[in-house]
Formats: sequence, C-alpha cells, structure tokens
Amino acid sequence: MKSLIYILILLSCFSYSAIAQPVVYTPSLHPDRILLNWSGDPATTATVTWRTSAEAVGSKAEIALADPHPDFDENETDYQAETQLIEHEGHQLAYHRVTFRGLRPNTLYAYRVGNNARRSAWFQFKTAGTGEDTLSFIFLGDAQNRLLDKWSRAVRAAYRDMPDAAFMLHAGDLINHADEDEEWGEWFEAGSFIHSTTPSLSAVGNHEYIKNEAGEKVAFSKFWDPQFHFPANGPVGMENRVYYLDIQQTRLVVLNSNKNIKQQAAWLEEVLKTNPKKWLIVSFHHPIYSVSRGTINEGIYQHWKPLLEKYKVDLVLQGHDHIYGRTRGEKPTAGRHRPVYVVSVSGPKMYDRHPEALPMDVIVEKQQLYQTLQIAGDRLFYRAKSVDAKLVDSFELQKTPDGNILTSALVK
Repeated sequence: MKSLIYILILLSCFSYSAIAQPVVYTPSLHPDRILLNWSGDPATTATVTWRTSAEAVGSKAEIALADPHPDFDENETDYQAETQLIEHEGHQLAYHRVTFRGLRPNTLYAYRVGNNARRSAWFQFKTAGTGEDTLSFIFLGDAQNRLLDKWSRAVRAAYRDMPDAAFMLHAGDLINHADEDEEWGEWFEAGSFIHSTTPSLSAVGNHEYIKNEAGEKVAFSKFWDPQFHFPANGPVGMENRVYYLDIQQTRLVVLNSNKNIKQQAAWLEEVLKTNPKKWLIVSFHHPIYSVSRGTINEGIYQHWKPLLEKYKVDLVLQGHDHIYGRTRGEKPTAGRHRPVYVVSVSGPKMYDRHPEALPMDVIVEKQQLYQTLQIAGDRLFYRAKSVDAKLVDSFELQKTPDGNILTSALVK
C-alpha cells in the first residue's frame, strides 16, 4: 500500500509539472515593475516608473542621499507621481512616473515608490559622471522569448559581470507579443531588482508592434509608453521611440528601424552634425548587414549609412538577427570612415548564418550573449561574452587626433 501511495504521489507531481502553468501578473496595491529610466540629463536627473492596481491612490516616490546611516531617509524628498490608467482584458492598470531633478553628478542615491499605505523597498542608483569619467554600460540583443526561464540568464550574467554599469541598452524585441502582459511580467521578473537600480534604454523592435493578418504594423504596444520614458528630443510624432542621450564623453542615438526611415534621416543628420561629444554610438533594431538573412536592409543602407560614415559614428549596435556578427561593412575605400557594426542576441531564439551573408570579421552562432563596454578617454573597450562568462569577441577602438578610429583586437 505504501508503495502504491508513493507511486501515485510521483505521478501526481509529474502530471503537474508536465502541464504548463500560466503565470498571472495581476497588479495589486503594492508597487511592482519598478523601472529606472533616463528622460533628462543622466548626471542630474533620473526617471522611475512603476505599476499598481487602479485602486492605489496618492502614489509618490521618495529619494535621499544613500548615506550609510540607517536613518538616511530622515532627509528624503517626496515627488508626487503622474498616473496613467490603461485598459487590459477588462481591467484598469495604473502606471506611475516620477522624474527626480537637481541631483548631484556621480552620486549614490536611494529611492522607493508607493503611497502612505504600501511602499517598495529602497533601491540605490548612481547618477552619471561628467567630463572624462570612465563610462561603463551593457548592451543586450533581442530577449523576446522564454524570458523568465532563459533570458534571465543573460541579464543576470551581464549584471554580475558589470554591476557598476551606468545603464543597460536593449536592441528591441524585449518581448514576443506587444500587448501580452504575461510576457512583460516575465521581462520584469527576469531582471528583478536590476531594472530598479540600473537605468534601461531601448530601441524599438518589430515585436513591440501589433500586426494585422497581412503582416502590416498597425498598432504599437500599449505598455511601452507607460513603462519607458526616454528623452523627448526625437522627431515630431516619434517621441519615446527615437531619441538621443548625452552622457559624459558620449552621444548615444537611438533610432526606430521599423518605420519612417527616410523621415528620421534629416533629424539624424542634425543630431550627428551637432554632436559635442568625443564618442558617437548609434543603436537600432534591424541590422544594416543581415547575418541570418543574407541581405542588406536597403532603406537603412540608403538613408542612414551615408550619415553614419559622414559624421564618423564609432559603433552601431543592432539586433533582430538572433545571431552574433561583427563587421565594418564593405571593403575599405581611401578616406572613407567605416563604423563598427555589431549584431547580437541575448534570448534563447536562434537563427543560422545565411550562406550569402556579407563576410563578417566575427560570427558566433547558437549562444546567448551579452556585451560590456567601457569608454575611457580616447579608448573604447568592447567585450562580448556568453552567459557562462566566456569571452567570444573583443576589440578596442582608439581615437586619433583627427577624430578617426583605429581598431585593434584585445587579448582574449
């Protein structure tokens, strides 16, 4: 009899684990999905967004210098939140946003969100530095699928490798279905406190759009704008999808490669032409040189690539191909500047290299990856690693007095 009971228990456990159990990310009065963004100067501002049920009232954020004394919060400052309600599956969800202003550069702060009844834990973050301070950040290609059980490896490995990163940059396709709340819930759970302590920046991927039966992009994710709040300096009508950010010695430009390619070109030229910074980095979702499709993205190639060369962009960070590739494009021509183009993937969905793809300097297939970058004076150090922390690619860019760049390999 005991043996029979034991067998029945085992069968019961097996049956339960074999059936996929959907995760319900229902909001409550307690704040969740706490995300640190930048919408202004990263040395003196920070923006935080979070979610609650619609019944939560009086939402606010509190911030204080992260003094080691446990009573540091006696000197906290309150910010009342802007709240937006959105409809989802017959329910109202409340998204809240606060921008902290007047912060000190290169300074550690603590903040929490909620209301007088329910508050989050205190989270700490550091404002950006100024001038010649070293800038470190993380770049992640498409997450997209199996976010909690597989993509979590990448974001957590990247944070473990570079816990002092100033920010994380995502190449788009953060999720697979634009308006699937469960997937957004997994994205936030996979990153956990990392999202609350390391600011996130992102390009827009094709999976942030909703398509009709003909495959046309007819709507944008209703979760994007409530969750992300990026600098409002993009072209009219493209705000929060197209923007640039100046941080220390670097100007980072983020484009939307899904729509309005030609219309973005005039804005892009002005932003590149007026760049006051030493380093120029551009990011968008669809790669100019496709590794897995064996094609050149003609619209981007025609309208953006000449500007990237003319204004001496140093590095272009892309996604979409679900494979890793690095190239400087076609064969060099005398006097022509050639940026370094990188395509990467952090999630578990993988594609093969296309046999007719443009020759790459480096290709890595079937590996979840993350990239760490450090900019120190005239040098940029780039490393791509697998989620088991093995180095798969690296290089150094060095600025010359005339603004050109020299590329050299780093010792692996």
